[in-house]
Amino acid sequence: MAWVTLRCPRCGAYVGAPAYPSLVPTWATCPHCSTPLPVVAPRDPAPLFTWEAFPHLYPALPAPRAPNPKLTPATAIVLVGLTVLLAALAGILGGTGAAALGPATYQIGGTVEGLPGETPATVHVLGEAGFNATVTTGPGGQFEVPGVPAGGVLLNITAPAFDATLVSLFLSPVYSSVSDPSNLRVSMVPGSPQNSTAEGTVVYGDMEGFLTGVWSGAGVVAIAAAVAGIAAVAAYRRSGPTWVVAGAAAAAVAPFALVALGVAAAFPLVELPLFVLVAAGVTALTLGLVDFAWAVPMETER
Repeated sequence: MAWVTLRCPRCGAYVGAPAYPSLVPTWATCPHCSTPLPVVAPRDPAPLFTWEAFPHLYPALPAPRAPNPKLTPATAIVLVGLTVLLAALAGILGGTGAAALGPATYQIGGTVEGLPGETPATVHVLGEAGFNATVTTGPGGQFEVPGVPAGGVLLNITAPAFDATLVSLFLSPVYSSVSDPSNLRVSMVPGSPQNSTAEGTVVYGDMEGFLTGVWSGAGVVAIAAAVAGIAAVAAYRRSGPTWVVAGAAAAAVAPFALVALGVAAAFPLVELPLFVLVAAGVTALTLGLVDFAWAVPMETER
């Protein structure tokens, strides 16, 4: 037992009282105003918070529930499937980028239409690695430019009394913006060579942009596959839904990164796996959130 000095919060008087070594405080009465004063035995170190001095005033922490035994295995199966699909897609994208680096040249040609009679047009071709060639159309508006390297290609077609026409192309062993670059058809519009019209829509303007998009997409998908794999292990071991939610969210978001990088637009066949990824990711995320809500601490019985 120790004696402590208390200060009454009501009248400000100092009161001496015995303090017993117990977690439950005793009470003293101020002799001046009869205010009850809690008495806590001194401790080393001194308590910093009220719950340390008066633990009996605070309820016990609720006990957490174990993961749902029915939801967890189903979530693990979905996450394993997501991991396999994401890893396969990352490998395909990485291989696609590597294949695009292979040596390749193309012959660009076709027909310039809309010119009267045998009026010739000038076709100026700019390509990767400083490729630069200029040809004049022959009979029927035909032209041909061989040896164009893979990558972005820009055709600037001019003729007197006609608008200049700009045609954008992208050519590579794995993706091209046109199926047959040697059979292009370009229509000229009357006007002035100082004006220009644009034809052709390309997702990637040059080889560097293509490789950046594809390999960045492969990296994003690979990271999502790693997170989904960790989440699958966590779900199998029933070690908590936090990783499950993170892995499912990563799998559901990764396809949108591929859309933003232009991969989905360049390769339409990728769209179906992306839909499957989003659907499976949302399913796993829903299961993980339900499991997370289930594991919220519940009230203990008293």
